Order: sequence, then C-alpha cells, then structure tokens
Amino acid sequence: MSGHRISPAYCAAKMLWLRNHQPELFHRAAYFLNPKDYLVQRLTNVFATDYSDASGTLLFDLQRRTWDETLLQALRLSPEQLPTLHPSTAVVGTVTSAAAQATGLAPGTPVVIGGGDGACAGVGAGVVEPGDAYCYTGSSAWISISSLQPVLDPGQRTFTFHHLHPKRFCPMGTMQAAGGVRDWAWKLLTDDAEELDAAAAAIAPGADGLLFLPYLLGERSPHWNPLARSAFVGLTMPHDKSTLARAVLEGVAFNLRLILDTLRAQVPTISALRLIGGGSKSAAWQQILADCLGLPIHILTLKSEATSWGAAVAGGVGVGLFDWSMAAQRATVTAIVTPQAHNLRLYNELTQLFLETYQALEPIYARLAQLQRTQQA
Repeated sequence: MSGHRISPAYCAAKMLWLRNHQPELFHRAAYFLNPKDYLVQRLTNVFATDYSDASGTLLFDLQRRTWDETLLQALRLSPEQLPTLHPSTAVVGTVTSAAAQATGLAPGTPVVIGGGDGACAGVGAGVVEPGDAYCYTGSSAWISISSLQPVLDPGQRTFTFHHLHPKRFCPMGTMQAAGGVRDWAWKLLTDDAEELDAAAAAIAPGADGLLFLPYLLGERSPHWNPLARSAFVGLTMPHDKSTLARAVLEGVAFNLRLILDTLRAQVPTISALRLIGGGSKSAAWQQILADCLGLPIHILTLKSEATSWGAAVAGGVGVGLFDWSMAAQRATVTAIVTPQAHNLRLYNELTQLFLETYQALEPIYARLAQLQRTQQA
C-alpha cells in the first residue's frame, strides 16, 4: 500500500519509538511534520504536507493518495496527528504578518507546499515524462524513473515515492553512501582531491583486481542490511593510492548496477540516465558509470543545483508561472558519455563477483555485530 518496506528510517517507526520511549512528549504533540512542512506551518499557520513526503511515512496509500486507515489502525496511530495532504504544487496558505516580520517576505505571499528531496531532484533533472530516468550521486546515491504507476518489487529491493507531478510516481533504489564513501576515502588517501581524481581515472578498469564494497553505513537497496560493512577484497602490495581510489569509484558503480538491474527487471525500457549531484562533476565517475551500467549517461547543465531547481519548479507551477515543461528547459543535456563495449564486458563479470563477495561476507557481518554488542554490554 505504501510502496515501501518496513524500515526504521521512516516516520511511522520514529512515531512509534516516541510513543514507546517518550509517551508524554508523544501525547503532547499536535502534529508530526517533516522539516519542510514545519517551515510551511511557521510561514502560514497551516499544518500540511505533500504526497511525496507523505509517501515516505509508511502511512500513505500511494494509489488513493490518502492516509491509510488500515495502517493507522494496525499501528494505533491517530490521523488527527497527521497534516492535511496536498499535491506538491498546491498553494496551502500565505505568509502571515508575523512570518513576514521575521523573514522579510511580503505578507500574503503564496506558499507552495513543495516536495521531498528525491522528488525535487527528479524534476530538477528534467525527469517528468513516464520512462525518463536519472541517477543522483551525492552523499548517497539512487536511480529513479518517472512512471504512471507504482513499481512494487516482489523482492522489496526497490521502493516507490510519489512524484512532484500529481499523476506521477518515482520508483527508485537508494544506496546509503556514494559521494560520502569517496569523501571518506579521499581524506584518508590524499590532501589533493583533484590530483587523486586524475590518478584514479588513469588506472585501467577493474582496479588491478581490487574490489571495494561501499557499505560504510550499512546498505539499503538492494540488500537492506544495516549490518553490511565495507571491505577491500583482492588487496596486494603493488596496489597504491590511485588503485584504491579507482576501486572506491567502481564499488559505488557496482552497487548502482545491482539497483539498475532490479529496476529493469520490471521497467525494461530504461535507455539512458541523466546524471546529477556533486558526484556528477567527476569525469572519471561519469565514464565508470556509463561502462558499468551499460547506458548512455547524460550530463546536464545543472548538477548539484538540480534538487533546488526541482523545488523552484514546484513553486512556479503552483502559482502559475511555469508548466511542467520548464523542468527540462533548465536541465539541458550538455554531453553524453557512452559505454565502451570492452569495459562493459569486464564490468558485467566484476559486478557478479561484487555481488558474490557481499553474499560471502553477509554471515560475517552478523557475527561481527554480535561480537560488538557483547563487548559493549
């Protein structure tokens, strides 16, 4: 019903934790809001949310676009503590005189509810029409498409948010750490990030037999294993900083390939990916992603700014300044990075090895976690 698997990352689980551990605070709460919705309330005195953020609560019926009574009753949560639902482009109120005095905004300025970060990123990438797809590489990373219906993976490896567009959905798979992994590794390996980027690009695909599992924060798609941990596998004396850096970039790409394969099992029409996020600025990563994913990678004028642009589009559509075509007008394609066939063949084999390495280590992760708990007790 919600488009998501059960996870402690979502709002319902956090509400239950408050009820169980801080019941006085829970019962005093008038509403439970996402951060942007709290800001809207401060501006307008209106308690509201949009479909995209609501679809990350585990309490939202994606198809009917309502709070789901069955889920609320099962969890013994009150719909009276949830904000009113709106499309992302709805004007839900106007700036009050008190908010105007505090912010400098004009009293009466219309306030559009907007959307969640993933939904805004998709629109900022120009992904509105069904079948369009993009990859975001920031601190985390994900692959998502625009669709007319939710895509419900029987294996619960991917999930579906609501789109900013009132009649679209965002099936996607998200990994916990991508640019965050790169930042961690680069801090350990060098004081000159640009030099290491160039050195990693000069290493041949396959990183001289070195694999890296990028699970520094556990993992969401496709494994959904909070106990997963990172590892270099195949490390030898001749491997240097450049090789380790190359393996880190490839490790993120391998996990994104697993996500892409999961999505393509149900949406086989994905033919290209628009690339956004801070990681999209790396020429080396652009080519690695193209070769590993086996798809043309479209480089856009907007990269790390795409999510902000998506939020601006929601506001512009909401007050009648824009229509949805404006999203793609700013997110223009400036270059296309094409996969190289000989690299794709190698990466196909390495992706399988990458998956088998995770599967071999999976029971070790659980034992390590148990040992850590025992030591902390």
